Amino acid sequence: YLTGDVPAGTWLPNIPKHNATVFGRYVVQSGPLAGAGASLGVLYNSERRVYDGYPYPGNDPLIRLNGYMLVDAGLSYEIGGWGIQLNVNNLFDKQPPIFGTTLVGDANTDVSLYDTIGRRYFMGVSLKF
Repeated sequence: YLTGDVPAGTWLPNIPKHNATVFGRYVVQSGPLAGAGASLGVLYNSERRVYDGYPYPGNDPLIRLNGYMLVDAGLSYEIGGWGIQLNVNNLFDKQPPIFGTTLVGDANTDVSLYDTIGRRYFMGVSLKF
């Protein structure tokens, strides 16, 4: 919406006012736990507004969707060039907001914006050579 027909301060569809992602990882460098690591990631989106039908300002009322936060975590261990890791995405199994018909079909949530799968586990093994 770069044209002048949308007043300043108008909510744009599917755009949260605030959005933040933080990720950290720590690996023990020495001692009996050397090579052990842990990671934590947080994704936050504030409330957003979506149009129920036509995606153009002024044509349809806005639906308010609550903000949400997703947490990811992981554990890892490396020794002698080998590494193993276990990660969990959406640790607390946060479900996306449900809101009738969307622009991507009758999915009851917008799958292009939200994690609709729920909690997922990943395991990996690596070798550095």
